[in-house]
Amino acid sequence: MLPESFILLDYVLTQLIQILRGLEFNYENIERNLNLTGGLLMSENVMLNLVRKGMGRQEAHEILREIAVKCVREKVPFKKAILSHEVLGKMVTEKELDEWLNPRNYIGTAVEQVEKLAKQLRS
Repeated sequence: MLPESFILLDYVLTQLIQILRGLEFNYENIERNLNLTGGLLMSENVMLNLVRKGMGRQEAHEILREIAVKCVREKVPFKKAILSHEVLGKMVTEKELDEWLNPRNYIGTAVEQVEKLAKQLRS
């Protein structure tokens, strides 16, 4: 049974390598797709930055949830809704928000996940 498993693993890895070598990215389509939500896709990054600025996570989450609902219902751009919000508009500059809403500046929680894994592996 074990030899057959290695043969199967070799086949799967060979197929994966062929797929990855032929992988092509259409960067224009990626950019277009990222912008389809009008910035809502970056709401997690906005929330994390609000927390870094001192807002409670739950409060930031709730405010952004309300803003997201408004954006969808009223077709308001996410950036405009944040800047016009009575609390967030005083807390965030347009320049900061532009940075937070730029997908190129955001890698999600990848850093935290790697740090958590590294910590687990060390112990």
